[in-house]
This record gives sequence, structure tokens and C-alpha cells, in this order.
Amino acid sequence: MNKNFFRLEIYNRLILLTKRCVAHFKENRGHAPESVVFYYSGVAEGQFDNLLKLSVPLMKEGIREANNDVEIPLCVISVQKANNLSLFPLEFPRPRPDSRDHQFNVPPGTVVDTKVVHPIYTQFFLVPHTAIKGSARAPRFTVLLNEPAFTLDTIEGFSHALCYEHQIVGRATALPTPLMVAEDYANRGRHVFLAA
Repeated sequence: MNKNFFRLEIYNRLILLTKRCVAHFKENRGHAPESVVFYYSGVAEGQFDNLLKLSVPLMKEGIREANNDVEIPLCVISVQKANNLSLFPLEFPRPRPDSRDHQFNVPPGTVVDTKVVHPIYTQFFLVPHTAIKGSARAPRFTVLLNEPAFTLDTIEGFSHALCYEHQIVGRATALPTPLMVAEDYANRGRHVFLAA
């Protein structure tokens, strides 16, 4: 099998996945969604252009196929958990004998969207969770496409809200739950494939 076969298979699956998601929404709600938001993980900054040139047209094709050739505005957000940014509160609380590490982290829900962000891309750092041990890492959210013209506050708000949707964990997760669950399933699939 050559590499192009697998690449073509991935592209076909992206169209099918997008089509199924929109069709499922229409079936459950009785109407098409007003907009579609895609979160990507593991996309390096150097791959942003490829994602916009290759993946976005395929997602749009899947949306059109599911919605009788009517386009739905698309928002694409890349989330990178690994970055060099560390956030600290402006004032540290007075240490107590029973103090824990998380008291010295920024509070959950902290958003930074100025000064340390990319000069070209719309970007923000969000700490939705409480670090149980050590420093809370702030994932970097980069808005690559925003056809619905969401405000940055709106994107930050629903990204933060999605971190509270995990059905097993009773706290906020570091990443939006759909992205976290997708990563877990991808890792599980990779392990099953390698074990076979």
C-alpha cells in the first residue's frame, strides 16, 4: 500500500465524519446547526496553512452534502497543550500549614488573550482546570478560521464551558472534553492496532 492511499482514506473519512455529525444534529434537532466548530489537537504552527488548505475544504464538502448543498459557517480552532508559557497570579496567598501547590496557580477560568499571543493569529491561553499537583499548564487555543464571526470572548466562553462536560471526571479538564475524548479514543485505537 502506498502513502497516498492512506492520505486519501483520511480525507474521505473527514468528509464522512463531518457529514455524519451534521446529519446527526439535523436528525435530533429537526434543523441544521447555525455554525460548526472543529477543535484540532497536535497541529504544529507550521501545519496551520496545510490544515486550512486541505482539511477545511473537505469539512465544508461534508457539511454541504449533509445540508442539501447549503453552507454552514465553520470555526476551526487548534489547541496545543505543550507550550512554554507559565502563568502565575499577581499576588501569592499567604502560606498556610495545610497549603497545597494549587493555591499558587492562577484560578480556574483564567484567560490570557493579549501581550503573549501570536501577532497574526487570533490566540488565547486558557486555564480551565485546577492543578492537583504542580503548575497548571495553559493550553494555547489558536483560531484558524472564524466564519461565524464569533467574538473572542464567545470562543473563550464556550471553550471553557466544554472543559466541564466530561462524564467521568467531576472537575474541569485541561482540554475541551470532545477533544480530550477524541484523543483518548485515538490512543486506544493506536494501541489496539500495534498490539494486533
